[in-house]
This record gives sequence, C-alpha cells and structure tokens, in this order.
Amino acid sequence: METTRNSFYINRLLWLLLTLLPIAILPFKGLPSIFTTIKAPLLTIFSIAILVFLIRERTKFRALEIRLLLLYLGLVLIASLAAHKPLLALSGASETAGRYEGFITLLFYSVIFLAARNHLVINRKNLFFYLSVQGIVAFYSILQFYGVDPLVHYLNFRQGCYSTIGNQNFFGSFIVTLLTLSCGLYIMDRRPHTLLLCVVFFGGLLACNTRGCWLAFLTIIFFSLFLLTKKKFIIPLLTLIVAFTLVTITMNYTRKNHISGRAKSIESQISTKKEAGSGRVQIWQMTIKAIEENPILGTGPENLKEHFIRTNNEGFLAYKKRTGKTVDKAHSEILHITAVSGIPASILLVSFIFVIFWKNRRYIFKFNSSTILFFAILTYLLQAQFNISIISVAPLYWVLLGVFARENLINKHEFYSNNVKSVPS
Repeated sequence: METTRNSFYINRLLWLLLTLLPIAILPFKGLPSIFTTIKAPLLTIFSIAILVFLIRERTKFRALEIRLLLLYLGLVLIASLAAHKPLLALSGASETAGRYEGFITLLFYSVIFLAARNHLVINRKNLFFYLSVQGIVAFYSILQFYGVDPLVHYLNFRQGCYSTIGNQNFFGSFIVTLLTLSCGLYIMDRRPHTLLLCVVFFGGLLACNTRGCWLAFLTIIFFSLFLLTKKKFIIPLLTLIVAFTLVTITMNYTRKNHISGRAKSIESQISTKKEAGSGRVQIWQMTIKAIEENPILGTGPENLKEHFIRTNNEGFLAYKKRTGKTVDKAHSEILHITAVSGIPASILLVSFIFVIFWKNRRYIFKFNSSTILFFAILTYLLQAQFNISIISVAPLYWVLLGVFARENLINKHEFYSNNVKSVPS
C-alpha cells in the first residue's frame, strides 16, 4: 500500500474518528440528545474530509465488493426518493423522527469502508492507544453498573449501563465487537495489557445487560474452540476463560445475582407471547408485513415508523398500546434494511459482505490477523440480528469490514512473493 500525502491524512482522520466518536458526549440539559447531538456532526465532518482526500487520491472502484456496494447505495437512493418522507430518508433526521441513518449516513459509511480498505495503517501503537481509550468507555459502564455515574446520573438523565454510547443495546454491540477483537489479539501476543483490556471489555459486556450480545459472544467462543486446539493457544485461551469466569462471579455476587437473573430471562427474549420479553418477535412480525407491502423499494430509510402509522399496522398499534412505545427500527439489521430499502437492496448488501468473506476463506482458519477480523465482524453480525445500526457503533464495523477486505490483497501478495522466492533459478 503506497503512502501518499492524501493517504497519510486519510489514515489520521480515520483513527481520530474511530477514537473520538464513541467518547464524545455533551452532558448538558436541554439538548435533543446528549449523545448523538455531538456524534452526528463529528461523523459528518470527518466523513466529508475523508471523501475529499479519497477524491484527490483518485481511489479506484474495480473490486467486485466495491461495485456491489455502489449498486446497493444506488438502490437506497431510489428508495429514499420514493419514501413517504424523502427528506427524512435522505438526511436521516427531522425534529420529530430519525436516528441519523438516512442515505447520506450510509454514504458516509461507504466512504469509511473505502478509506479503511485502501489507506488505514494499523500498527501496535495506534491499535493499543485506540483500545485503551475505548477501555475507559467500557470501565465507565462498569461504574454505572454499581450506581456511580459522574457525567449523566447527577444531571437526572435516565439511569442505565450505556457509558457514552447512550443505550445499553447499542453499547453492547460496540463492546462485544471490541471484546472479540481484543481476545484475538491477546491469544496472539499474550501481553498483560491486552489481557487487562479483555477483562475490562468483558466487564462492560456484562454490565450492559444486552442478552443478544451475550449470545453472540458465547457463539463465537464455541466456534473459535475449533481453531484453538493447538498447544500454543491452550494457555492464553484458558487464561481468558478463567479471567472471564472470575469477573462473572464477582459482578454477579456483588449485584445480588443480577447477571444470572438476566441470563435466565433469555428465553423470554424470543417468546411469541405479546406480553413477553422485549417484544422483538412482535416487532419482526410487523416488519415482515411492511416488507410484504413494499418488497422492491421498501418504506425508505428512517420511514418505517411513518409507514406503520400511515397503514395502521395492527402489530404496531398493539405494541404501542401495550408498552406505550413506538417502533422505528426492526431490531434486526438485515430485516430492517429489507424493510426500508427493499429486497433487492438487501440481497446486494448481503452479497457485498459474502464476497469479502469468500475472498478471505483460505486465510481465516490459520489464526492470523484475518481470523481475528473475521471473528470480530462475525460477532457484530450475530448480535445485529437482535439489534440495530447506530452512528455511534456502525463506523467501527465498516472500518473492520474495510480492513478485512484488504486482507485478501495482502495475503495474496505474500503468497505470490513466497512462491516466487521458492522457484529455483
């Protein structure tokens, strides 16, 4: 990867965005949100700056995954223009609706993906500085778990274990991705600092109470056991398991079995009873009906709630009557994308991700950097089936996806170089 002046600035901007976005909050009363009020402008400013340097760098779009991504964006744009509220679909926000994930934000995510794929420089110094800063974010949630919150609770905001992200489900998706990444790094380097980060991130995962993220991490643990049977991996793996067990016992005991009680309620998470759990199955059912009514272009980004209202969706009205809350997201990322952008757009996005995974299929089972990235992305995708995309967390996922897409090029180059050297003269 050539290092030009433009590439240098893109790399710096990416690291700054990744580091600042999760920790940035404005803890002052009277704002629409103490969390997204600052995060949305940060994402906008950094993404536009990165886009300018990408244009100056004349970034090429020849790879299949990039073409699929551009086609996906094209369909999302059409869906936005055909939405109930086009301006809301394009911008992602209005005075009364939206979570800042309209077409423009999806365009920003694509810019971040391209920038990471072509220009992000990862070294130990940058990576561990980033993880250490996010370790503070995780530790903050542990303090909230024990009722200590110097920035939010004392201002009489709602209580919870969401750190600087603003919602425990969103925080869970953020922290479980970082936890998986850190665990992979520790198995490779076995450094005490990395182990400490793993422990803090795991404590943050327990504190967030997000059952979908717990299930995602457990799935990854069981899946990874098949790759860690070699002797050199047994000691670091056992170290992690013992450390996580001690953290679980300690946090559960000091909070009067709160964690074990939450774990026992997982069954209600997927219950079809109207009065049960978080109501995700009911939300999925009403979303599927919206897909059936708009299979090609969907409702338009950020217009799912508007569609429910205009069509008098029975599930939506029943859910609102039962809980007093409205629904604006499907709480399943792929299902939501299908609902707001249509089935063709959803197929393109899944194909985009599949192509990246397929290109790296030869390298992910050798336990290297590709393996760690694979597990981190897979963890995010697993929990995303019970969660939603949000601007506080999604940039991390798109950066990891971009770096993973680049791994194929690096591995192919190394394979070619090694074979050239081994050819007798």
